[in-house]
Amino acid sequence: MNFYSLGPEAAGQHGNACVHGDLKERPVEIIVPDFEFQFWPHDDLLNGFYVYACTPELAEALKKSNLTGFELAKLNVSFEERFHQWAELHKGEELPEYQWLKITGRAGIDDFGLIQGPCRMPLVVSSRAFSILNQFKLENCDIENYTRQKLSAAG
Repeated sequence: MNFYSLGPEAAGQHGNACVHGDLKERPVEIIVPDFEFQFWPHDDLLNGFYVYACTPELAEALKKSNLTGFELAKLNVSFEERFHQWAELHKGEELPEYQWLKITGRAGIDDFGLIQGPCRMPLVVSSRAFSILNQFKLENCDIENYTRQKLSAAG
């Protein structure tokens, strides 16, 4: 089976209410997510420094699949001050109620996984998962073929 490394749209970061493990570890363990929006999002899958978020429509498609390596849960959302400047450009639009796409699997084994160690795009999905994700808006998502490789200390 083929795998892909994804770099979803970075519309934010983890906020002050986020509870996480050691920030020096990769991947960072997220215990309680808080997605702090910095920019108006455009895609159905978002990255906020190891806090992955998905729209309700994408979450529903993932629930109906028999894919492995993820859980869906409630996502606390907060907003950086400059977000409201971006929101002014999107009057009349509403943000969806994003859900937390908690990655629990192993990269290159499960349908969703995170690479252990420092790297540019730690989210890895199988071709089965990618076929579902690709039915949704991923215009700002970097996508590369994933090949297992040894990581150096620098990534």
